Amino acid sequence: MARNRHHFAHVQRPVGVRGHKYRSKAESNYAAYLEWLKGLGQIADWKYEQVEMWFTPWPPPVRKKRKRATVWTNPATLGLTGISKGRTTCVLDFSVDWRPGPPGYVEVKGYLDARSKTLLDRVRRYFPGIRLDVIGSKEMRILGRQVGGIVP
Repeated sequence: MARNRHHFAHVQRPVGVRGHKYRSKAESNYAAYLEWLKGLGQIADWKYEQVEMWFTPWPPPVRKKRKRATVWTNPATLGLTGISKGRTTCVLDFSVDWRPGPPGYVEVKGYLDARSKTLLDRVRRYFPGIRLDVIGSKEMRILGRQVGGIVP
């Protein structure tokens, strides 16, 4: 039987007072790391999948319930054309308020395939002023070695 590659196993792991359902163990572990950094005072706060970015010049269609903040851009102001095919929206994993610097976003990826590379490239082109950190499997292994026994 072929495995459905679009099936996400949600992992329930409460982090502090936050009980989110994460799409992977890596996201769950990174959330625990962010909560640990918050306890140390290195970050002010973090949120999981709270911002939806649109790559279109008009406001997104109205939905019945909108749980995320919405940000869109006008491609013409950046000298870009609109997107003719592919994804026109992106929800990044974490929005983080870094203490010494401006707020930014973190995307946790176990494997960076072509579709994910295109999406992250669009975020960088259409929203050039934001801080975007991509945490891959290599970075997660390094982070696990450094703080694996410390982070609860």
